[in-house]
Amino acid sequence: MVSKIFIITGTSGAGKDSVIEKIKDKNLEFEWVKTTVSRPMREGESQGNPYYFVTPEEFQNKINRGEMIEHALVYGKYYGGEKEEIERCLATKKPVIWKVDIQGVPTIKKHYPDAVCIFISAPSFEALEKRIRGRAKDDEETIRKRMKAAKEEMKDANINPLYDHVVVNEEDRLAETAGKVTKIIQESFKEPRNTGCA
Repeated sequence: MVSKIFIITGTSGAGKDSVIEKIKDKNLEFEWVKTTVSRPMREGESQGNPYYFVTPEEFQNKINRGEMIEHALVYGKYYGGEKEEIERCLATKKPVIWKVDIQGVPTIKKHYPDAVCIFISAPSFEALEKRIRGRAKDDEETIRKRMKAAKEEMKDANINPLYDHVVVNEEDRLAETAGKVTKIIQESFKEPRNTGCA
């Protein structure tokens, strides 16, 4: 079996992380890409769990050395996927799941044309704002920025050719959403592919 990359992306507040955690609870044979980030560790985190943590200077050096497949500056912090990490995941021959910021999708698709992109969306702008405000960790200016960007991203989701699937994360239906994403991954992984690079 040849490995294949599945990109999970979506707007801020759509519930990507919650969907991913629900899928992980199923203990399926998926390989999860660990993102490299330039922010400090938070309580309960460790190196490699859930990210690889580096300083902003180290991240910039990795970019300069060409070690990053993709990277994005998200609210002042760098996030990205390293070539070495992607190669490790692909070598497992399992479905490779890669959560990325929307900015990184075009670059990944360029490197891995066979990658399947799943966009997670909120059911409405109102629900999105409720979720973002419910985090209680952002100031009003940050909330406004997130909302403005998220609205544009949601409008674009259904017409952007880079997104192979758009899955709406309905209120109080997290398990159902995770089930839909899991089904997409499992069914797409079984399909014949033309190349073995992704």
